Amino acid sequence: MYTNDEMDVGVQVARALTLRTLGSIAVVIPEHKASHHAVRNGLDSHDAVELQAAIMASTQLAKYSKTFATNICEKISEMMSGLAHPIVIKLKLLPIFEHMHHDAQTASTVRKLCMDLLPSYPAQEFVLVTLHTLTKLASATLIDIPEQVSVLIEYLENDPQKVVQRQTLEDLHLLAVKAPHLWSKGNLNAVVGFALRTPHQRLKVQALKLLIVLSNSPAVQHLVQDENLMQLALSSSHDASMSIAAHGVHLLTNMALYCHKEGVGIRMVSDLGQEVMNAVVTLVTLTVMNRDFPMDRRIFHSLVSLAKGIPSLCPLLLSSLTPLVTSTPCQRVGVLLEALCEVSSKVSLEHREILISGIMELLQELPNLDPPMDHQVVVKCCTLMLQCEPRKQLPKLREAFEDVLCLLDHWSLYQIARQAARYREVGIGKKIVEKLREEVSSEHLYFWLHGLARMLKAEECLLTHSLDEAIVYHLDALTSIKRELTDSIEVTDIGFTRLSYITSNKESGGKRECWERDNGMIAEVLLAEADVALIMWGIIRMVGGAAWDDLPLIIWKHSLGFPFPTSMHLI
Repeated sequence: MYTNDEMDVGVQVARALTLRTLGSIAVVIPEHKASHHAVRNGLDSHDAVELQAAIMASTQLAKYSKTFATNICEKISEMMSGLAHPIVIKLKLLPIFEHMHHDAQTASTVRKLCMDLLPSYPAQEFVLVTLHTLTKLASATLIDIPEQVSVLIEYLENDPQKVVQRQTLEDLHLLAVKAPHLWSKGNLNAVVGFALRTPHQRLKVQALKLLIVLSNSPAVQHLVQDENLMQLALSSSHDASMSIAAHGVHLLTNMALYCHKEGVGIRMVSDLGQEVMNAVVTLVTLTVMNRDFPMDRRIFHSLVSLAKGIPSLCPLLLSSLTPLVTSTPCQRVGVLLEALCEVSSKVSLEHREILISGIMELLQELPNLDPPMDHQVVVKCCTLMLQCEPRKQLPKLREAFEDVLCLLDHWSLYQIARQAARYREVGIGKKIVEKLREEVSSEHLYFWLHGLARMLKAEECLLTHSLDEAIVYHLDALTSIKRELTDSIEVTDIGFTRLSYITSNKESGGKRECWERDNGMIAEVLLAEADVALIMWGIIRMVGGAAWDDLPLIIWKHSLGFPFPTSMHLI
């Protein structure tokens, strides 16, 4: 590494390889003084390969070592200010500066140097690299963010090059994510003005993305009363470009949610929530009905956000979107069903009845579709139907389910059984699990499914007030699950739940004695010396002190090796 033979090509290559190796392991040896010295010497090399290797190593060491970054700052500054190195080398040296944020004095020196270089080197590539380096440095130091935002906006407004404007918007987006509260009202107005003026779609989309980030931050208080921003959001939400329209609706949704939460009115729009709902429904309809439109999930995210933030709009959203279920092409109905599940979860059962007829019609059409619908879409359709809890049409629902279940694979059936148990349709879930139990190929899976089926049967008994029979099925389920467990898994380590209850007290005339905990009534009983540490819990509602009504589901949960997936808890 320290040989003086500058003419030996092999030595120069060896030095370059050594320097690159030091750069690669900089995270391990950040304060190794010999490495610092070797890299610093490499920057003085006249060989291009060795010099580039030294630059790479300097970048990595400056990233992890405060000492190296402080010591090398003056050296890099001399190389950037001098005339000995070409522009190509200086472009590679510039990114080193973004890591010199370990102390305020060094960061200030580097920032002043880069700002002085900008007017001296007006070439496009040099401006791009310098601005990005300044942005990364400011995002690390934080104190220079307001100044850097002003610099970037100046280039955004005054530099006509599209590449520079695109890079400027990307850097502004980075600073908006890092510190949106440091943006001034003037900065926001400048971005809005640029978005209104630019004729380029990609630049307008980038500007809208930036405003969306700011609208999710405290800066939104400066945005909601800006007439130019409202004009931009409204015009973008009805744009012919689906990408611009999706971002415009997203921005409009964020503003509507803020106004609804804070009770702020908008002068330009009498009912902003209704305006957003109309725009969202229009875009959803165009997206799912027209195959020529690209599938943009941002539209559905805006729909779900609107439903969560303004629940009073959910009934109107359901009534507008439900007719689309039966008329949407099979390839696009899945994302619509997901959105409807989210929206319907925010409304009462009365409003969910709007969905029942449409979903029932779709379920009845599924066996006749050619080609058949994707299995995951069928699972979503069944989940949405179960979520509506169609008690009055339960026989029709079970008949439709029996026709559909023969079309699905085992994993899809298991998913539907889980959802059926979640929504208290334990009869449907039990039938599916019993069917799967007879088709598995190992004892391990058989006993697991048998235990699950017995659990569901016990829940079915609880719904009909057959408490003694439920105990029998629960104990049978515990026995089956214990058989399924391997020797390597201790039953006591499984975080299971227990449903227990107090039997009637003879002296109190058969009334259940429960004790209150949290917000519900939890009944407790010890299962007769079960050596399996399984605890099943349930929140029990007492009606008149004597009747048990609407017993909820058991929650199956595991912590070690149990085959029930953690993302599929029954809650």
